[in-house]
Amino acid sequence: MADRAKILDQMTERVLVTRAEIGASWPSVADPETGRWHTTDKPEWCAGHWIELLRIAGERTGDWGLYEDAALRSGQLRDLVNQPTMFRAPLFFYGAARLYETLSDRATRAMALAAAYAGRTAVMPSTGGIAVGMDVVDGIDGAALVSVESVLTALQLDWWALRETGDATFLDGAERQLALTRRDFIRDDGSTAEFVAYDVDKGEPTGTYTVHGRDAASCWSRGHAVAIAGFLRGWEETGGADWLDAAGTLLDYWWTHAGEDGVPAYDFTEAEHTDAPRDTAAAAALAEALARLSVIDDLPDDARALTARLDLLVDNLGARVTPQSANDSRPAGMLLEGCANKPKGAAVRHELIWGDYHLYAALHCLDTGGLPC
Repeated sequence: MADRAKILDQMTERVLVTRAEIGASWPSVADPETGRWHTTDKPEWCAGHWIELLRIAGERTGDWGLYEDAALRSGQLRDLVNQPTMFRAPLFFYGAARLYETLSDRATRAMALAAAYAGRTAVMPSTGGIAVGMDVVDGIDGAALVSVESVLTALQLDWWALRETGDATFLDGAERQLALTRRDFIRDDGSTAEFVAYDVDKGEPTGTYTVHGRDAASCWSRGHAVAIAGFLRGWEETGGADWLDAAGTLLDYWWTHAGEDGVPAYDFTEAEHTDAPRDTAAAAALAEALARLSVIDDLPDDARALTARLDLLVDNLGARVTPQSANDSRPAGMLLEGCANKPKGAAVRHELIWGDYHLYAALHCLDTGGLPC
C-alpha cells in the first residue's frame, strides 16, 4: 500500500506553494515539466476546486490564514450565481457550501442556496435535465445540450440544499435527472454517451456527441467517472436502489475497460493503445466517490462491494504524484498526466487543479473518515 500520509503531505505542500506563487490569481492547468500554473484573473468553472483545496489544507495544517483566503475567494463568486451552466453547482458546492459547513458563515450559506435555486430555474422543462449552458461541440447551443456528468456536476449542490432546506424541489429535480441519464446516456454494455442534444420544446434527442464532434460510439472517461460519483451520491442521499444499480453498471464497465491499474485513457475506446494518455483526473474523481462511500458507517454489502478496488486505484494514483525519483526537480505533490483534453493525437498530459482536488479529497476522506458535505 502506498504511503498515503506522505502523499497527503506532498499534496498539501503543493497547495501551499501554489498559493504563494499565484497570489490573487486562479490556477487551472499546470505545465507537466515545470509545474507552473496557467492562471486567470477571474474565477472560472474550476474556481471552487481551488477554494476547497485551500479549505482542506487549512484543516490539515491548522493555518487559519488558509480559511481566510478561501473565504475571501468565495466572496468573489457572487457574480456567478446566475451563470446559466451546469458548472454553477460545483463552483458553489466546493466554493461556498463546504466552506459554510466549516466556518458557519451565514452569508456563504445564503450564496450557496441562491446558486442552488438558480440551478433549479435553469432546468430544461421538457427533459428535466440541467443543460451544459455553453458551446462545447459543433457550436451547439449549450441550452440544448446535456452532459452525462450532470448527474453529479449539476446535482451536488442540490443534495446539500435539500439537507439544508428540506425543499422537495431538489429531490424532484434529481430524480428527473436520474431518469434522463438512465434513459439517454447509459448504453446496454454499460458505456456512456458524452453529450446529448435535445429539441428543447419536445424533449426529444436530436444527436449524440463527443467533445470531438458527432460520434455516438465514444465513452468519455471523465464523464463516466463523474456519473458514477453522481449515482453514488444519489444513493447516499436517498437509499434508492436505482441510484446504486446505475453506479454498479457503470463501474463494471470502468473496471473492464480502464486497464489493470484502473486509470483509463481519456477515451475508453483508446484504452487498448498502451501509449494513449491516461486520465488520472478522471480516475481521481472516481477514487473520491469510492472513498466517500467506503467511510459510511454500516454500509450495506451491495454498496460495500463497489469499493473493493478502491485501495488499488488510490495506490496507482499515488504512484503518479511527484517526486517520481530522487532526481525529480518538479514541485512535490503534482498529480501527473491529468488528462489529454486535446485534438486527437496530441498527447498532452497536464496536471489539472480539479484532478488534484479529487485525489487530495479522496486521501483526506480516508484519513479523517469523511468530508463536510
